[in-house]
Amino acid sequence: MKTIALKTIALPAFDNSGEMPAIPVFEFESRIKKTLLAMKERGLDFLLVFADREHFANFSFLTNLDPRFEEALLLLDKNGRRKILFGNECMAWATATAITFEYELFQDFSLLGQDRSKSKSLEDILKEFRIGEKSKVGGAYYKYYTDKQHQLIAHKLDIPTYLSDALRDLCGDKTAVVNANDIFMDSDKGLRNQNCLEELVRFEWASVRTSESMKRMIRAIKPEVKEYELANQFQNDGIPYSCHPMLSTGAKARYGLSSPSDNVVEMGDAFTSAFGLWGALTCRAGMIANGPEDLQPPVADYFERFWRNYFLVVATWYESIGIGVGGGVVMQQVENVRDQSIFDFALNAGHTMRYKWILFRRT
Repeated sequence: MKTIALKTIALPAFDNSGEMPAIPVFEFESRIKKTLLAMKERGLDFLLVFADREHFANFSFLTNLDPRFEEALLLLDKNGRRKILFGNECMAWATATAITFEYELFQDFSLLGQDRSKSKSLEDILKEFRIGEKSKVGGAYYKYYTDKQHQLIAHKLDIPTYLSDALRDLCGDKTAVVNANDIFMDSDKGLRNQNCLEELVRFEWASVRTSESMKRMIRAIKPEVKEYELANQFQNDGIPYSCHPMLSTGAKARYGLSSPSDNVVEMGDAFTSAFGLWGALTCRAGMIANGPEDLQPPVADYFERFWRNYFLVVATWYESIGIGVGGGVVMQQVENVRDQSIFDFALNAGHTMRYKWILFRRT
């Protein structure tokens, strides 16, 4: 039986490297080649990778670009031809991709009120790319769907309807257009589950900044300070956000995902916080108190039981993971030590360990 004890320790200090490592060009060429191989395995003649401001990770994975303000579309054929469609405000980035592509202006991606009269129709662009009858086309946006047996539901698309309708009309067969996002996101074979060394270093580079921001915020917590004043401690150093900054105290903390407000911190409040940048997210949650004496008796008693079991669960998770260890094995080890009378997992166990999603039991 593990013994858990409270001790005062120094928080680790991380060195903020001033240089973000670049992903080499050959890595993007390798990703394209692996995508073409995956297309061959799926029997696809063409793959369309759609992106917008919120869901662009597949597109960026292949091009090193994230579209701003408007959508973008990458067209791939099984022989390696590749073309990107940009709207008015993204065309300037056509020469900024990590590797060479064909480019074309497609103004329907542009915002309303802008000139959208100079580009070809979507159907003409797709025809010129040789998509037509008997073509097998895959669409990748950000999700794929499975049945109860975890089998891919190929016909259930997540790309926009105007795009899927055009493809189905050109192919002449509704079943010829399939959801192919598993090429990137399948838990076993998904290409984005494999990170190069430079990508991992970039994740750590961002993680240092989210961790240091969280430390500054926690040190600034005190009664009478406002949530948005605490959020001023978050510093992104110009790195794009992976999610909106989150900070909540008191009754608002139960929502978890809410943005900072002018709520005033009070002793005994609960708090939740998260700060995410591309490649990293750091989260902390707890009670604002010097000790159990600052909490109501039922809360103090519950919180004592909770943190001890939660720490045991976290420690077990880290001790259980390893090369070749299946997720089910890790999950079972975690479940063996979790006190089911205190909390449940609202998401998968690993996500809960790294972030904060827990369903608390009422006492």
